[in-house]
Amino acid sequence: MTRTPRRTLVLRVAPILALLAAASPLRTAQAQLPCCPQPAGMTNWYKFDAASPLTDQTSGNTLTGTPTITTGKVKQGDQFKGTMASVLTASNPNQPTFTQDFSFDAWIMIPPNSPTKGVETLVEKRESQPKLQGWSFFLDNGRLGVQIAAAGAYHNYSSASMPAIPTGAWHFVAAVVRRSGVPPAGGQRVEFYLDGVLKGTANIVAP
Repeated sequence: MTRTPRRTLVLRVAPILALLAAASPLRTAQAQLPCCPQPAGMTNWYKFDAASPLTDQTSGNTLTGTPTITTGKVKQGDQFKGTMASVLTASNPNQPTFTQDFSFDAWIMIPPNSPTKGVETLVEKRESQPKLQGWSFFLDNGRLGVQIAAAGAYHNYSSASMPAIPTGAWHFVAAVVRRSGVPPAGGQRVEFYLDGVLKGTANIVAP
């Protein structure tokens, strides 16, 4: 699996995938209620409940493709169609690096009968110069995955016990990268959550 590296944060959404990103790790929400405020410690917060995803940040956003306004999990959301539909945001120096503990989360909905094959990026920050490094949170054939790259090398993390995301309903997905170790053994790992439930783990190897 290879993808063209990016220099800035990319919110790239899979074909025919509706997205509301993000909420705090493992936070739940109720439909039709106002969106909760941005949790403390979250470096990036994209509600996708405005008339355009470009208004989720004050400046520096670039839109590729044309999302459709649709009913979201909370208020409204954006439905992206086409393999290259994305929002490219300005770089944030407070975003985590691949060497730190960090997490991703999002409300997503894959409409019924939609193809869920191949790699579909949810959010990533990667660069190719001087060498490939960064991270990516994605679906691979409908299952959650994380890529971590450094010094030109990369590893893709997934779990065989992580089920494919069911279609036709909103689901809260999250991945937690634990670089500082997991008690009591202290090993580094990636954890995959579906609707607040831990569904699988993968041990981190270099980088």
